[in-house]
Amino acid sequence: MSNIGFRTEEAEAVRSPQKLGALTSHLALTEVLRVREFAVTRAQVFAALLFVAIVLPTRLFVAIVLPTSLLLALTVPPGQIADEPSHILRAAGLLRGQILGKREILHDDQGRAFLSAGVIANPGLIAVASANVKMSRSELERLKSIRWGKAGVFFNCPNTAVYMPAFYFPSALAIATAKSLDLTPHMAILMARVSNVLCYVAIGALALLFAKRGKAVLFATLTIPMSVSLAGSCNQDCLLIAAAALASALLTRSAAPSGVGYWIAGALLGTVIAVKPPYIALAALMFVPIIATARFSRHRRDVRSSIGGVLLATLPAIIWTAISMRSVAVPLHVYEPYQPGPLWPGNPSTIFHSLDPSAQLQVYLHNPVRLFVLPLVSLGFWDRSFGNWQQMIANLGWLNVPLPEGTYVSWTAALACAFVHDIFFERPLSETGRLLNDHLSQIRPMLGMFAVLGGVWGILTMEYLTWTHVGSELIEGLQGRYLLPLLAAWASALPSIQCKASRRLKAMFALPVYAMAFYGMISLPILIVSTYYLS
Repeated sequence: MSNIGFRTEEAEAVRSPQKLGALTSHLALTEVLRVREFAVTRAQVFAALLFVAIVLPTRLFVAIVLPTSLLLALTVPPGQIADEPSHILRAAGLLRGQILGKREILHDDQGRAFLSAGVIANPGLIAVASANVKMSRSELERLKSIRWGKAGVFFNCPNTAVYMPAFYFPSALAIATAKSLDLTPHMAILMARVSNVLCYVAIGALALLFAKRGKAVLFATLTIPMSVSLAGSCNQDCLLIAAAALASALLTRSAAPSGVGYWIAGALLGTVIAVKPPYIALAALMFVPIIATARFSRHRRDVRSSIGGVLLATLPAIIWTAISMRSVAVPLHVYEPYQPGPLWPGNPSTIFHSLDPSAQLQVYLHNPVRLFVLPLVSLGFWDRSFGNWQQMIANLGWLNVPLPEGTYVSWTAALACAFVHDIFFERPLSETGRLLNDHLSQIRPMLGMFAVLGGVWGILTMEYLTWTHVGSELIEGLQGRYLLPLLAAWASALPSIQCKASRRLKAMFALPVYAMAFYGMISLPILIVSTYYLS
């Protein structure tokens, strides 16, 4: 009826200029109302996104990472994550009470004896962890048909035998449960992966829940594809990243170097550093609360507490390193003898049959400046640095399943946005219960930079000593995933530069990280299926 009336008015308007003007105004008003209605809807959508992005990062993290990492845990062929077979063996060794690995004399293919480090484990596990890259129905049935061995066998895994096993207990418990239920080794590995997923998500969620600052950087670190891939494996690095994130979050809550949160953060950092001593520079972050509250010169008790926090973060690593060096650590055997590189100060005709840390140390002692020059030179090669950056974002499998090039660019931009958000747009420390002194506030980001750069230097120095041919001019062995714990820890000591901005602008810098996390939820399973299941 209204349509008929409208058509009548339209017909009359053609004959009357006054009615034509009124009709035009009516149509214009109707269009304005429609635009306003659309604008309100768009604002509501934006408000919803803003709420999800800023208020609910913890739930968003769980909603994205839990299903994605579970799917990866169940679909990636066993052993097709970097170093996963060695990590499986280290976890399985705990079932035989091997808190420490052991040394054993083995023989290579040429009959030469060499000293090795490893664990005694069930051979059924390593048989499953040697799955083919391409999965098929017949390959899956073969893996399921593998049974437990009757006796343990010594396996050479010198890279994991020296680790403090704190982050292997979830996998070990899952393997023990599977064996007690008479499940197959294949099922035991899947259960170990799932246990790592659950622990990673739980610890990561706590980190995002407790963090008062640095949430965007923490969220990015925990949802970056490399972290999600590691979470769905038996590689302990996933729990090491999550523990560093939780320690960082707790330090953002500590208004003084005291309280339960502060000491838990110290214990977490102590565990991270004990597992991988090159991260020892992260212990400096235990000074963040005393600097942030500008109480350094007032309370000697706070100074003593901060020193106690540093000791808590470093002593376990010192003790464990001393024990493992005495009882487990061995030079990594190489199957092709080699002559030393040009930096070797000894006889250049010497033949080495292993990577020799004691000989490599002479390179540093002969010219101590190389302690700083070699890392700079090694990082100065663009292809190496760019490759390590890509590995940090993700290069799956045994570093043979890269992401599309555009994904690396997008994640780099998202990480940059996360840092901008946390540095410029988060609440000032004075609003989170801290009284900040202008001069001391400048020390805080410098402390964070020292911890991160010190961690990178520690990793490179250790790689030169243990993973590089004697006398080489470049450091070998650095992998991008080693940088993720440093990225997580850095969130606790970012600069705080207040910038007046609308909530819309703040959201513009927060949303790219969440968008990339959502993208990974879709793209990672597709990449895994196309790599391992489609011919």
